[in-house]
Amino acid sequence: AIIACPAHGVVEAVGALGRLGTRAAVIVSGGLTDATMRVELLAAARAHGMRLIGPNSIGLLSPPARLDASFAYGTAKAGRLAFLSQSGALVAAMLDAASARGFGFSGVVSMGDMVDVDLADLI
Repeated sequence: AIIACPAHGVVEAVGALGRLGTRAAVIVSGGLTDATMRVELLAAARAHGMRLIGPNSIGLLSPPARLDASFAYGTAKAGRLAFLSQSGALVAAMLDAASARGFGFSGVVSMGDMVDVDLADLI
């Protein structure tokens, strides 16, 4: 799932998606700076065995699967290189550079604040 709602609704959205059986979500919402909110977010996800990318992610792309679950401008062509970054701005810049140079990706993930899934999980 892709979660894009005001920060105060993210925990509720995660819980509702978990009850529906959703196993993973990318949270593009920002503003989840309160430590208590982050604890509640993880508890809502863990209660359903759900994993979270973000918050503050610009999303993910899997060009071989023709999946663009991001709000980055443009898309990426399929290739053999994966790109993972905490910084959404760096992901957007890399997508622009790759497009201009004609190279592609097997996957691109903007990890955002890494409240749950981190670099080691994605590698």
